[in-house]
Amino acid sequence: MAARPSHMGPGRGPYRPDGDKPGEGGLELWLRLAEGVGLDRAEVASCRSVLPGVRFACDGYVQLVTERTLLEAVASSLTEAFAPDIMTKRILAWEKHYPWVSPDMLGYFRARVTRARRDSEEAIDWICDRATTYERQEACVAALIRKTEILWHLLDCVYAAYVEPGWGPAGGRA
Repeated sequence: MAARPSHMGPGRGPYRPDGDKPGEGGLELWLRLAEGVGLDRAEVASCRSVLPGVRFACDGYVQLVTERTLLEAVASSLTEAFAPDIMTKRILAWEKHYPWVSPDMLGYFRARVTRARRDSEEAIDWICDRATTYERQEACVAALIRKTEILWHLLDCVYAAYVEPGWGPAGGRA
């Protein structure tokens, strides 16, 4: 995966979401977690089993960051500001409710704690430097709101499929 341009912090090069070398980074850690809980790595990597509503939400986010300005795209990422605390809680929940999952399988969540904090701090600084007019600030807020709506849709789909099947607009239909 090629590096995407990003803010370069002191002493760091461009951020690469899937690592600097093959076999490292967020995607690899996610696949290790999938294997660690007994899922087939190739099936997870293929994305064939992704719920249609989740795929729709993910496509919606890609569309959001593709069609909006770079400033708005970065602003939409500010949901990451909440990730460190959420990831810390998830790690504790995994350890409590799934003690059979080895601690190294939780590497995805552990890595996100520090990475998300740094990403969101850099994003806030970058946005503040560039959102210098009311119109730009308003566009940033609108993009962030749209991202939260997309995430809400994703969570509703997962809830309807796994927590309470039959809940939601589709009712009990399969």
